[in-house]
Amino acid sequence: GAIYNNFKSEISVTGDFTDNSAGGSILGMGGAIYNLGTISLISTDDKSITFRGNSAPVAGDAIYNAKSATLNLLANENQPITFDGDDIFNTGTINIGDGSHKGRVNLNKITNEDTKQGTINVNAGNVNATSSIEQEKINIKSGAELTVQGETTAEGRMDNAGTFIAKNMIEADKLQNSGTFTAENTI
Repeated sequence: GAIYNNFKSEISVTGDFTDNSAGGSILGMGGAIYNLGTISLISTDDKSITFRGNSAPVAGDAIYNAKSATLNLLANENQPITFDGDDIFNTGTINIGDGSHKGRVNLNKITNEDTKQGTINVNAGNVNATSSIEQEKINIKSGAELTVQGETTAEGRMDNAGTFIAKNMIEADKLQNSGTFTAENTI
């Protein structure tokens, strides 16, 4: 992969990740990024971030985000963060958007081997997942929007105070909704 972030590191990154491979390194996980610490991917007014063509034989074509790790996806309103066919393997925490980053994040898939792990916090902006999201907890804050084209699985809990649009099947042990919830298929 292109970046290996250890337990105590905090890294901010702006740029594209194309055709990286984990190969035999770090047990074949994290084609572009293997994260054990905190990484913030930040698009700017004049620069988007795109993950494309990255590969890992075991998990996380784009990013492997470990249980102790935090991944911040902070998209500027003018430039998106896009995962073009690449997936994120997450057993840690993913924070999408904040008070000054309310842009668009285009995901492919967020997964892990055990859906009793991993948390996604959609704090601001618009998030579109073209495939599926499988995590223990999914939280959507007021003013934020999450659209999932494929399956959505929240084995622990899903809290929606924003807008959640499920285009396919949704499975959640506990679903708390105080926002807008649209299901176009099976719940």
